[in-house]
Order: sequence, then structure tokens, then C-alpha cells
Amino acid sequence: MSRSTGTDPVTVSIRGTTLRASDIAGNTVSFGLVGWDRLDDPHSFDEPIDATAVGRVSELRYDLLNMVDITRLDEAGDRHGSTGGDGNGDAAADHSPDSTFESVTKRDDSSFQNSRLSVEAGDEELTLSDGSYVCRFESNIFVRLRFDGPATLRNRSRGPLTISFPHPTRVTVGFKSPVDYPRDEMTVAPTPNGVATALSHLSASIETTTVDRVHRNYRGYPPLLSVDADADETRVPDAVRDATPETDLELVVPNELAALFTVAPLAYYLSARVRTPARTDRTATDAPVLRSPQHGLLHEFSDGPAFPTEVRALLRRTFFLDLLASWVEPTELTVVESEQLRSAGIELTDCPGKPIAERVRTYLSFSDETIEEILPRWPYRMTVDPTFEHVNALPHLLYDLAAIEPPSTREREQERCRDRDRNRNQVRTDETATSADELAVRRRIHGVLGSRSALKTETGTGSETETKTEADATRAAATETNVQPNADATEAHQQTRSTPVAAAQRTTFSASLTAYENRLSDLEQRSDDRTVVIVFATDRVSESTRTAVVDTYTRRSDAVSPRVERIDEPSRAELDAVFETGADFLHYIGDCDETGRGLACTDGTLRPDDLSENEVGLFQLDATNATTVATELVETGSIAGVAGYSTPEAPTEDSGDEEAAISTTIGELLLYGQSLATAHTCATVSSGDDGGGGGAGGAGGDGGIVVGDGTHRFVAKWRPSEIQTLHTSPEGTIEGVSVPFPVDPVGAHWRGNRPERKRLIPATITHEIKPDGLNEYISNTIRPIYYDGQFYWPEEQKQLLYPIS
Repeated sequence: MSRSTGTDPVTVSIRGTTLRASDIAGNTVSFGLVGWDRLDDPHSFDEPIDATAVGRVSELRYDLLNMVDITRLDEAGDRHGSTGGDGNGDAAADHSPDSTFESVTKRDDSSFQNSRLSVEAGDEELTLSDGSYVCRFESNIFVRLRFDGPATLRNRSRGPLTISFPHPTRVTVGFKSPVDYPRDEMTVAPTPNGVATALSHLSASIETTTVDRVHRNYRGYPPLLSVDADADETRVPDAVRDATPETDLELVVPNELAALFTVAPLAYYLSARVRTPARTDRTATDAPVLRSPQHGLLHEFSDGPAFPTEVRALLRRTFFLDLLASWVEPTELTVVESEQLRSAGIELTDCPGKPIAERVRTYLSFSDETIEEILPRWPYRMTVDPTFEHVNALPHLLYDLAAIEPPSTREREQERCRDRDRNRNQVRTDETATSADELAVRRRIHGVLGSRSALKTETGTGSETETKTEADATRAAATETNVQPNADATEAHQQTRSTPVAAAQRTTFSASLTAYENRLSDLEQRSDDRTVVIVFATDRVSESTRTAVVDTYTRRSDAVSPRVERIDEPSRAELDAVFETGADFLHYIGDCDETGRGLACTDGTLRPDDLSENEVGLFQLDATNATTVATELVETGSIAGVAGYSTPEAPTEDSGDEEAAISTTIGELLLYGQSLATAHTCATVSSGDDGGGGGAGGAGGDGGIVVGDGTHRFVAKWRPSEIQTLHTSPEGTIEGVSVPFPVDPVGAHWRGNRPERKRLIPATITHEIKPDGLNEYISNTIRPIYYDGQFYWPEEQKQLLYPIS
């Protein structure tokens, strides 16, 4: 059985003097053309491309939003004379609005292999001598522009970037969508061997066996899986079989689903064949092994509770070392981890040219202690009940590179963590953690995927009750401390102070297969425009509070400017119309009925299964007793939601005229690129461990639960979104910490204004800020800043200058 979307990833059109490309999610990019003559012989690119346009052209014009990297491909230039990935040359640019042609910074990069033009550098002109070049634009659609010959690039602060040629030149424009969509589907036999066969072919979407496979643009969406109870064997479409890389790597694991689920991410990334030994195979050992006879590799894993931990450790080691090896060229940027490895005597210069099996063997030869100390922790883990029902979810989890572990392993690890936590607390009870530390510790994501039936909450007599799976998931979250050996000092400090309440608010969500299916459906309807709908379904919120909430969602920057709609006291039909029309984010403030199955309206309650259609992507329910409604909204079409925050209370005599506290922190963080799970975590951190709060930074209510795909966010998977935290150190200095909350990209590094401290994502970066440099630091920050228990949005951040300095 094979399924195709029937939709091209990128569609290219040329109308008049405009070249335009759009992808399946509605992302678009366009170039202005001067003198375009269509040709049929495009250049080739050394990376995956979805669509190309080739023609002879005199000039291209492009509205540059960030930067363009230019690489010289031939050998005419000096390979080692690069300005570096972040360099803009050493000449000062004129930023005045009256800049004329004579005041433009001019550079001749004929002797360089790489260069860059950036909007931050002001007006610039770059002359390229005769050669072969590729220009890279990292926009909503990746653009690669290749040509042979001399050219002049002119960037204007008040106009488009132009690329002009002294005579009409053949130019190929390649486009790659950052949005991936599965192209095929495998039918899986309901046996361990059938699952092993499917796992062996999920890496068909990875387009190379080189170290470049770490990068998102080389890793497409794995083929979907569908377990067929009547299938005798797993059926693999020819297209999938032909695309599966040959690596000579083989993973031999026990004949059980728990082992197969655990090795799935490693098998996917290594493109390893997965095999379960036959019962008559007397040469097989009890312990799982990774082997490659051709390359002399034999790595044996522990057989027992340590197995998932060792699998995750090898995935982490191979992935991050591949990533560092992909940047060993002299023209590539370096990162702190590369320097640390070299200082420890580990060189990766010979690794890029090796087959993947040889690379794994080389990586395994490095000191465990050194690797453990230098490489960042794996950022995304999923506890998955290993059943045939959950086999269909594996492609979605592997696309996000989640490490997978069975519930029993998680419980044992939690007990070990609790013991270690208790021992450390006896020694360090006098220490106090900062809120910045708290955000750094909680940045990783951990989800729980239980059975579909168990994730639907049963109802008792007039109240909501937990099923066994939900209760187990809640207990797991409440006891998780995530203590890891050799974590960085900031994290280790906070981990010693974990409490059950604080741990319960970590980035944990309850997932379901339906949520991932809804995520795919949403791709074909998504655009860059964001719609936020706020529903006030209670009369206990004053007009001034309603206006403030709407204004909060509306007050975004040019980069984040959603369309905001307000609905007051809706009827059932009006609320149904909201779900039918759809929204990227719905914030409902009201009540649930006594059974916890419906949302209150002026003429009764509306249950999710009564909706005409559900086109709401993400939601927040400020309504008590709302977990069941949230879960059923996911089952009827939503991707994810957070529920459990209290309905605003009516004013009392004691409270006087005090306004109801409604938090918009989760929605605002979503608009700035965070996933729902991390937005929820950040909101609970800012509200305090007691769950009170509910103010500007608070989440409101005690706890809350995220259901569905908590990793979903509004920005492309390749684009990181960090939060800047500020605090004063005991020595009185100001420290800024860049805290990443990525689901993906693992496979990227920080690329900001401070090149001396580049780190692999998801590592944090700490910057010491001098008092007289605080204004510049804040001015260069376009993300939320977290300080003293509160988030400050870009338009508010100047307020920080007085209390901090």
C-alpha cells in the first residue's frame, strides 16, 4: 500500500517580471526579474531542492529580510581567506537615511570563497569577479541561487537587494520548503518482525549518508505506517525501498515491541536495518547489538533497564558529532563544543569523508567522560506505551527526533533521580535557585503517549476522574527531576532543588496519534498569517479586563502581528461557528458543565462531538474541569491544547473592585515561536511553584495539563526560538542567558550577534553584560526577556533599564 499527497512541495510561477514560489503551507517568496529568458538546463545543487527555475537574466531584485550568504564554488578564490560566516567585512557601513551611492560601503570579494550581506550592515555593494557562485537566502522558503560569471550585489536599507550582471547570465533559482510532508505509507504486519521491517525503511526520507544528514533540509518526513491486523508481512512501496540508504549497519534487538520502539530513533538516524533474531538462531546473544561486519563494528548494549539510556546516549553522540564534523571546513564557523573537543584531543577532520558505519566506530572510540561533559543533553523525549496501536505514531516522533522509552524504564529512572535528589538536598539546602535557572532546567520536552482509549477521560457522577494511564502520567510528571550527570552548573544547581510541585510543572504533555494526524492536515491550510480568537463565555470578566486581554494579543511587533477576534457570551451556534471557521489559537474563558464534557454558552453547553467542524489548531481553556473537553477537542481536529486553569471568579466584598486575573502568557509565547508545551512551562515558572499568580506573567490556576502534540509551534522546524533571561549575579554583575526551547532543530547552533560564544542547540549561552551595555543588549533583542519572575515583551523591555542597572 502506498499513499502520495498528490501535492508538490513547492510550486514555481513566472508572471510578467515576477518569479514566485509557494509551498504546501502557504509560505511564499518572490524575485523581481529584468530580462528573463527561460532555459531548460538548470545548474545542479549539492543539497536537496524541491523546485527550480532557470533562465538568462540581467538583474534580480529581492526584499532582503535578514542576510544572504555567498559561496564561491570554483578553485579561483583563496579557500582560507574567508570573512567567516558572520563577518561583514571590517569597513563601517553608513546607516544614515540620506545615504547616496557614493557613501555605500564597497567590497571586492574576488579573493574570498565566502561572504555575506546583511540588512543590519546598512547599504553595501559587493563585487564578485568571474567565477561560480551560490547565494543562500534563509527565508520562509529556502532559496539557493546559482550562476557562473561576474556579478554585483547591492543592498539598500531603503530598497531591495539587487544582483546584477554585466551581460545576460544563466541563473538557476532553487527552492526548498522547510515544511515536510510524508509521501508514502507502509502497511505493517502486527508482529515484532513486521515492525522491524518497517523501522528498517523509515530513513528513506533522509537524502544522504554523509554528515550532512544532521541538517533539517536533508531529512524529510518519514513514510507513514499503518498496522493491518490481517497483513501477513509488512508491505514496503518500491519508492520507499529504492530510497532506503545502504549503510551496512544492523541493529539486532529482542523480539519484543518495547525494544523495537526504543531503537527506532537510532535506527532511523543511522539508516540501520533492524532485525529480531529467530528463536532458532543459536548464535544470537541476549543483549541487543549494533554491528557492521564490513566496517568492523560490534557494539553491544546492556540487556535490561539501562538499554533505553544507552540507545539515547549513542544517538546523542552520533548526531552531535556528525553535526560538528559537518562544520570542520576552514570556512565554516566554529562553536564552543568544537574547541572543547580539540582541547581534549578529539579531532573530527577525517570524519566527514567516512561511511556512516566507520563514523560510528570512530565516535565510539572517544572517551565517554569527555563526550558526556561536552555534548548537550538530548532535548526531546517521549515515554511511549509499546503497543501495536502506537506503531503508527513512530514516523511523527522520529521526524521530531524524539528519544523513545517505555514507561517502566521511566519509573525506574525517576526512583534513581529521587534518591540522588534527596542526597544532594541534604548538602545544599541553603542554596537558592534563580528563576533564570528554572527556565534553563525546564527547557527540555518530555511527552507521554498512552493508549487512545486511556487518554479519553472517563466521567464519574458529576465529576471528572482520571483513568489509570492519565494517573500514571501525572505521577510520572510529578516525580520527574531530570537529574543528569555532568549537566552544566546552572542546571545541576537547580536540579538539586527540585520539588514534586516544581517537577509536576515541567514540560510534559499527553500526546495522541490523532494530534499528529491533525498536525499533517493543518500543514495544507497553514499560512504566515496568525489568527487569535478570544472567547469570553462568562459575565464575571469586566469590560476593562476584556479590552486589556484583546490589546495584549494585538500589541505585537511587525514580525508578530496576528489578526485578533473577540467573541462575547456566545450561543452554542456562535461558538460552533468559531470552531468551524477556525483559528490558529483559541483562548476560551468561561466554564464547563458539571460532567466536564461541554463548554458553557448562553443557551446551554457545546460538546466537542457536536461541532460541525473543528479547525482550531491550538487552544487554551480557562475553565475548571476542562481536561475531558480539551482531550476531545484534539480527537475532533485540534493539534494541542492546555486546560486546567481556573475560571475567573466574580468580585467579592473582600476583593472590592479588583479585576479578574487572566494570563495571556501562553498565547503570547506561542506567537513568538514557542511550542505549546514550553509556553505552558514558562507560564507556570513565572507564576511560581504554587500555581497562584495569574498576573502579567502568571499562568493562572494550579498546574494545568497539555494534551495533544505539545511540540507544535507556529514557526518552521529549522528556526530556533529562544528566550533571553536577565538576572544579577551574587558578584553584582548582570548576566544574560539565551535559553533555547527547540523541539527541532537539534542540528543547529546559535547564530547571533555574539560569535565568541556560539554553542550547539540546545545548550544555553551566558553573557556577562556591563551596565553601560545593557541598553544595547536590550535593543538587539527581538525575543521576550524574562526577569524577576515576569516576561517583558519587546515594546516593554526598555522598562528594564532602571531596575537592573
